[in-house]
Amino acid sequence: MKPPRHLLLPALGALTSLGCYDLSLAELEAAVCTDCVSVSQAQQVSGPGSESLLVDSFVTGGFVAAGTYGDTTTLDPGGPGEATLQSVSAATTGGFVARYTQGLELLWASPLEATGTLWVHDVAALTDGSFALTGQFGTTLTFGADSEAPVALSAAADPNAFVAVLDPKGTPRWALSEGGVEQDRGEAVAVGSVGGEERLVVAGSCMGPATFGEGMDTVQLDHFDQGKSQGFLAAYRLKDGTLRWVTPLYGVTSISDVGVVGEQVFVAGWLRGVAELRSATAGVAPIVVSALGESDALFATYDLATGDVGWVQQVGGSGGTAEAKTLAVQADGSVTLGGEFTGEVDFDAGGSGDRLTAQTGSADVFVARYDAHEPGVGAALRWVRAIAGPDQDRISSLALEADGSVLVGGGFDAPSTMLAGGSTSITLESAGFADGFIARYTSAGAVDWAFRLGGVLPGDAVHRVVIPAPGSVVLAGEFNGDLTFGPHGSAPLMTATGNADGFLLRLAKGQPGN
Repeated sequence: MKPPRHLLLPALGALTSLGCYDLSLAELEAAVCTDCVSVSQAQQVSGPGSESLLVDSFVTGGFVAAGTYGDTTTLDPGGPGEATLQSVSAATTGGFVARYTQGLELLWASPLEATGTLWVHDVAALTDGSFALTGQFGTTLTFGADSEAPVALSAAADPNAFVAVLDPKGTPRWALSEGGVEQDRGEAVAVGSVGGEERLVVAGSCMGPATFGEGMDTVQLDHFDQGKSQGFLAAYRLKDGTLRWVTPLYGVTSISDVGVVGEQVFVAGWLRGVAELRSATAGVAPIVVSALGESDALFATYDLATGDVGWVQQVGGSGGTAEAKTLAVQADGSVTLGGEFTGEVDFDAGGSGDRLTAQTGSADVFVARYDAHEPGVGAALRWVRAIAGPDQDRISSLALEADGSVLVGGGFDAPSTMLAGGSTSITLESAGFADGFIARYTSAGAVDWAFRLGGVLPGDAVHRVVIPAPGSVVLAGEFNGDLTFGPHGSAPLMTATGNADGFLLRLAKGQPGN
């Protein structure tokens, strides 16, 4: 398949921003046409403050969205499902969870009421229509404030981490505040099953001693280096939030993503200096690794039943930095790792010694595919690709297709970025200061197609990529100024009237009716 060079989109009805950094979703459906894209649906979530959004898809169809905003926000403005939410005060951050149909029609929206700071960092749709989310908050946070059974949390610090599970109507089943008197945050959630019990796995970081669980199940983690961020990994019984285990990752600055395949938990993050990955079971020897450069990316596995560390693999080099931001795991245990790097980094130190060198002092993006881990050998590198421009490049999300192809979402700064794919490459030209991108790599690492989105103003990015069904892709992001899709100079889809705007789009590859 040749990469598309021209992406033509019909004009949309105007969407109007009410303020700064609204949020966006986009659905891109696969079809036979590779050089045209049509827009079939558009919605908006906006307000005068600052919005942020994440999304996931249900196996039964439809989507859950979770985000934050300042002052007020309106979902589906002017539409049949229009819902306006207001934060506790103009000085605090509000949050929301919302449910959309497969056709992107808003079913309902429910507030997350906070009296301090609030950020939602991840949301995961569950098989029964419920969903889990994690993030950070300060002071108080109330889930289901508009329901008959709200759940309120109090923070011991600003912020503490939170984890919650809500039912299909947004009513909380349980919610916990986790952490201590220093700053804590939940970064990612994933669900797995062991011994007939469903478990929710939460990854994050803390800046000091932290307490997890409640009642008789409370566990306190000490801290390796007070005042410096360290990772944690915890597992809860999904139905009621009972803590099953928690373990620290000393020296690991951040755990940025987590996934579960079978009874293995996969984590991605980065370390500085010396890291000690401990097991939840007392007496099990930790795995100790030392960074080769200023910071090294890593990915590792833990046992879902026990919380014991399995293996760790790092990516780094004495002349550079590497940080893993996201991962996607196939059923056979092969891992696609996405992150950012500077300088020269070795992605296969124990094998071919494949190295990438960043273009400038600013970070470039890497996407690396590793085979399933083998004891005594490690996870062999299959391929690694760079997304590199003269300025900053960012990666936010990966999503795997059934054939092993991977979709990559992120952003890049002006003037351009080049997506390398073995013998081929695609260059995307920025329309302004910072644009978003979405790209597809084949299972062999060839770049299949890529296109940019954004306008002439900063603030454009793709934050999340989800594949709800074969041939369908969901993107979450934001834009500022004119939103164009495709080469620089494409006709704008819509124009933000404030500092930044969000969009809710359904895009189809191929002309309508094909």
